[in-house]
Amino acid sequence: MISFSDMDNMNPNNFYEGLFPMLQIFQTPAILEIIHAIIGIVPNSPLTVFSQVFSRVFMVWGICKFSSYSQASYWFLIMSEMWSMSEVVRYLYYTLKLICNKVDWIPFGWSSFKQTPSRINCCLCGTLIQPNPSNMCVNCIRNEVDITEGISKSLTVNWCKKCGRYLLPPAKWIFAELESRDLLSLCLKKIKGLSKVKLIDASFLYTEPHSKRLRIKCTVQKEVFVGTILQQTFQVIYVVHNLMCPDCHKSETDHTWKSLAQVRQKVPHKKTFFYLEQLILKKNLHNKMIDIEESPFGIDFFFSHRSHAKNLVSFLQSHFITRFSSSKTLISQDTNSNTYNYKYTFCVEIAPICRDDFICLPPQICKKMGGISPFLICNKLSNLIHLMDFWTLKTYEIDTLNYWRDPFESTLNSKYLTGYMVVDIEYTNIRLGKYMLAEVSVSRLSDIENNDTVFITKTHLGNLLNVGDYVLGYDMSSLNVNTDFLEEYEQKGITVPETVLIKKYYPKKLRRKYRNWELKRLKMKEMEKKKAKMEDEEQQIEEFYEEIEENEDIRKKINLYHKNDEKNKQQENEKEKYKSNNNLGMELESEENEKEENQDEEEVEDESLYPDLPTVPIEELLDKLNLKD
Repeated sequence: MISFSDMDNMNPNNFYEGLFPMLQIFQTPAILEIIHAIIGIVPNSPLTVFSQVFSRVFMVWGICKFSSYSQASYWFLIMSEMWSMSEVVRYLYYTLKLICNKVDWIPFGWSSFKQTPSRINCCLCGTLIQPNPSNMCVNCIRNEVDITEGISKSLTVNWCKKCGRYLLPPAKWIFAELESRDLLSLCLKKIKGLSKVKLIDASFLYTEPHSKRLRIKCTVQKEVFVGTILQQTFQVIYVVHNLMCPDCHKSETDHTWKSLAQVRQKVPHKKTFFYLEQLILKKNLHNKMIDIEESPFGIDFFFSHRSHAKNLVSFLQSHFITRFSSSKTLISQDTNSNTYNYKYTFCVEIAPICRDDFICLPPQICKKMGGISPFLICNKLSNLIHLMDFWTLKTYEIDTLNYWRDPFESTLNSKYLTGYMVVDIEYTNIRLGKYMLAEVSVSRLSDIENNDTVFITKTHLGNLLNVGDYVLGYDMSSLNVNTDFLEEYEQKGITVPETVLIKKYYPKKLRRKYRNWELKRLKMKEMEKKKAKMEDEEQQIEEFYEEIEENEDIRKKINLYHKNDEKNKQQENEKEKYKSNNNLGMELESEENEKEENQDEEEVEDESLYPDLPTVPIEELLDKLNLKD
């Protein structure tokens, strides 16, 4: 930079002529540093950079360029040397700092050039922290700032005690179990001010069921300062208030229903409606019913909406042979708004055919079905009528459309069953599922000690019967059947069988003894009944229980609940021991009086005759039965 030949003369003018062009080249572009600070490329204050850069540019172009005194002064040389020394050190520092931050290794002695985060003291407690816009540590921010301010922490939830639903404002009622997602969603929607923060997590805290309290733990986040996000946890307590929902309120008040479904079946028993009751409980259809009333030939179901009654009608059509008719009655109207208030009624008729009924088909139906035997029994019911010829084990099905086109009724029902004892039996190789054809000789139980009358017939119960077993059937020789078709068939030479066997008989006391299950029942308004009718209904319920134990298809469609009775468990264990040991002389221990002991001994003797006693397997039972539901 300096011509050493001129330095020999030590003339200041020589220094100016040699250094000034270089100063113009290197100092003038420093103006770009001011522009970089203004547009934000470097994190420096534009005023600070302007004062530093403008002073040098002014010295070069404002003073040294036009002042001859400064050009001939030794201070020009000293100024140039100071600027050179400072620039060499400054740019060497910047270069080493960039190299050390971009590579993993650092040369020995260069560690001071590596950038380290700065730390400051908290403005409240003095703890060393990294710089942040608030200049406070996390603990001080939590103490000074409450992001949950304005959020409700004590609320109420309305719950209907009768139906178990919760009120979702403004007017919707929903079912929700305790500590379920639906209940959690309902509770969170009731919190005011929750939209101002970000919800991170929410969960239930345990409370006693009888405390009428719900506790929820919520975790929220919110930005309290620029770049500072605070997270806090708080609890919300809900008080559960009892409030009857409109549907339950209507059920407690007469004449508030909107639609009615009248289900009828003209048969002398109610086993079909016992089965319907269990299907409704299985599908939870009773939750939409306002009220249930018993009628002489069926049940009336009351609803608050027309669609609910239509759903029940569709449900009945999928499980039974039915037909229905509907009507509506005008209750009120508003001519100004052209609105009308109707009450709708659906009358559903179930076909008067039940399981184990004896049926004598009309001649025209026998012809349409290919000349089948007119004497059949009903072995299964669904949305089809399943008929079976007990002489050949052939089965037939009749759907809803064909039945109501030519309807018929059962000739005999289970009310007319008579007891028989098997005297002799000859098995055949003809089988159909669980049935086997056999030729049996039976005698009426009432004739055993009086005469030696024996009936020979064919039956589908060959896989169940043995000599000495008791069986139930229809005594066609003594029953007076009022059917016009029988005379036609007798004229054609088709004779009615003297005996039609239906099912094997098991002692009722023995069945009750080992019955370790029970059913739920619908709450309905029952009619006033006499003592005889009540006893008859109890007998029908017992027959329905027996059908459940014998028929696995029925058990698949309903819910059976385990009895929490230790005595039943002991009796079940004793029965298993008896079957495994095959000890016919086993006696049960009892702590009851002498009369009950004698009855128990008789039952054990009967049990030895019925090793195939139908029972419900324990794996098909459900626990936690609450009869108050």
